[in-house]
Amino acid sequence: MDENLKMITVAQMRAARGLLDWSQAELAKQAGLSTTAMNNIDRGAAAARASTLEKIRRVFEAHGVEFTDGSGVRLKGEVFRVTTFEGPEGFAAYLRDVLETQIATRSESLHQSYDEPNFTARHRKLLFGFYTAFTQHKLRERVLLREGALARYAPPTTSDYRWFPKEIAGQVGYSVYGDKYCIFLKKRILCIENHDLAEAYRRQFELQWKQAKKMPAVESLFEKEQRALRK
Repeated sequence: MDENLKMITVAQMRAARGLLDWSQAELAKQAGLSTTAMNNIDRGAAAARASTLEKIRRVFEAHGVEFTDGSGVRLKGEVFRVTTFEGPEGFAAYLRDVLETQIATRSESLHQSYDEPNFTARHRKLLFGFYTAFTQHKLRERVLLREGALARYAPPTTSDYRWFPKEIAGQVGYSVYGDKYCIFLKKRILCIENHDLAEAYRRQFELQWKQAKKMPAVESLFEKEQRALRK
C-alpha cells in the first residue's frame, strides 16, 4: 500500500458512492470485487484489507472524487468551506470579506436585511469605513429591507434598496457575494462558500427582488456622515 495514501473509511466510501450515484454493485464492478464482498464491507460485516480499500480509493479518485482532511469527501474542483464570523471582530471580518471578494470578482453583492437599524446603530464606524472603500472601488449591491423601513445606511451611488413584503420576512438576514452565502444568526455570521449554493440563493433573491417595492427616496446615513465631516 502507498504510505502517502490515508486509508479511507466505510463512511467515506458510502459518501463517495452517493456523490457518483453508484450502487454497491457498480462500485464492486469498478473495483473488481464481488457484490457480496462489497455488501459486507459497506455494512461493516467484514473488515476490508488495506489493499482492497486502496483499490476502492483509487477507483473513486479516477472518477473525480477527492478525500479531504478528516473524513471529508467531495467532487474534484468543488469547494464547500464554512467560516464563522463571531465575537467583537466578527462583523468587521465579514465586511472585509465582502469587500475583498467583490474587488476580486467585480460582481455585485445581494443582501436581505432582517434588522438593518440594529446593525447600523451598533456598527456605524465600521460601516462608514466600509462604504468609503466600497465607493472608491465603484462596487455595487442590492439590499432588501422589510416593508416600512425608512432608514438606509448605504448611498444611492453604490446601493439599490427595495422593500420586501412583511409576510415573507424571515427571522434572519442573509448575504450572497461571489461564491459565498452568509446567514446572520443572533451572535455570529455563518458563511458557506459553495458555487451551487450561492447560485441557488442568488436566484431566490432575484425572485424576491421582482416582488419587492421600490423604497422611497431618503438621504442615506452615509451621506449625512460625509456632510458632517466636511463641515
